[in-house]
Amino acid sequence: MVEYAKAILDSKKKKSGFLNFCIKVTRECDCLAKDDPRIVPDIGIFASTDPVSIDQACLDAVNKAAGKDIFRELHPQRDGAKQLMHAASLGLGSLEYALIVV
Repeated sequence: MVEYAKAILDSKKKKSGFLNFCIKVTRECDCLAKDDPRIVPDIGIFASTDPVSIDQACLDAVNKAAGKDIFRELHPQRDGAKQLMHAASLGLGSLEYALIVV
């Protein structure tokens, strides 16, 4: 998935923005279209020009709200940070961010 995103975004340098709605966060991917119980309260909406840093910020915010690495606990066989590290290593974005609350 990271390689596909990079291929698309390489032709759109400085022309893309990203929004993450960190609400109704459940155990499983929201692509499953199920109404599972939430694992943390709604956190908010994130915006960035960096697709990696926005995902890292959301992951950190969810873990902070849960008081633990909740996704690692719910899915011990998966490492969500691995995909973000791979994206950063390909130059898709940065794992660093400055969170500005408005």
